[in-house]
Amino acid sequence: MGPRVGGLAVDGTEWVTQSRTLSRAEQQVRDLIETWTERSTDGDTVTIEVVGVGPRVASVRRATAKAAREQAAAARQARALADELRAQGM
Repeated sequence: MGPRVGGLAVDGTEWVTQSRTLSRAEQQVRDLIETWTERSTDGDTVTIEVVGVGPRVASVRRATAKAAREQAAAARQARALADELRAQGM
């Protein structure tokens, strides 16, 4: 299951709907538009914009990058230790 999503709004209208997951959001919006306009949205572009999570996304990206750097440093230390032990005949 994808990320949980709350309310979805169509710009320029008062139309709103909901989707349980981000992966279903586009189809929910298309269904809403087709219901209100009685026309197909096949040729339309639907853009889902997630708002209010930017700072959290940036924080998670920083934490992920830090973890990757720390993991690389730990791997270097493990290789160095293995080399030392090998050199001592262990």
